[in-house]
Amino acid sequence: MAQRMTFERWLEVAVVGMLLISLLAGFAAAAPTAPDTDEERVVCVNEQSGEAWSVPADSADTVEEKNKNVNCGSTPTPEPTP
Repeated sequence: MAQRMTFERWLEVAVVGMLLISLLAGFAAAAPTAPDTDEERVVCVNEQSGEAWSVPADSADTVEEKNKNVNCGSTPTPEPTP
């Protein structure tokens, strides 16, 4: 004969279920997201060595600065490989 579950047992199962769901939700929220691949970038070129690299377009304040590559910095940032 099957035993019936008591109210206390139902309550215990419900609490454990809610804890598991909140734990899984926490892991899902902490998971890293994919980087934004549509980010506008500015190409920088070292005129002496010919080396080229890109930086986020947000590093330049105006269109003129973007065109002049004013804020390219001195060290190239490595490009992510596709």
